[in-house]
Amino acid sequence: VPQGAPAFVKVFFPVISAFSKVTPGIAWPTYREQAAVAVARSGWGDSFTVDHLLAMKILSALMVPVLAAMLFAVFRNPAFFVLAAVAAFYLPDRLLASSRAVRERAIVRALPGAVDVLSLSVEAGLEFLIALERLVKRGLEGPLRDELTTVLNDIRLGTSRANAMRAMATRLEIP
Repeated sequence: VPQGAPAFVKVFFPVISAFSKVTPGIAWPTYREQAAVAVARSGWGDSFTVDHLLAMKILSALMVPVLAAMLFAVFRNPAFFVLAAVAAFYLPDRLLASSRAVRERAIVRALPGAVDVLSLSVEAGLEFLIALERLVKRGLEGPLRDELTTVLNDIRLGTSRANAMRAMATRLEIP
């Protein structure tokens, strides 16, 4: 189940996951590239993939108009039914973008304090990596902690500090 996803996605994730086994056959390379970046930046975790997003788009395009037609008479009109299907097809993208915006705001809010603690720790004589480890283990909560944990893991796996930080900047791309 995706960690940072909305409750709606968490509740229906088993259905989305089952249906995502069909979506690898959908060849839509430009969307897949953009969606991979959007999924990575949303903070929904590694268990949610582009195939899950495509499955969610198809399922919402099928189910939302049917539910709307059952609840509201206006959606029994074919024009409104199709309009609801098109709107529901784009709904998962909007959910993803909304989660990304919330996550980026949380990172921007936490960044000044984290930089301050890091600079104080380094000035006090700690090495940068040890200061970063302490900050992650003891001081931070939220998405910035997750990103810094990824940076630490990358460095432990042999990536240079500069490249690990650049990779974080690429993942976040916060202005």
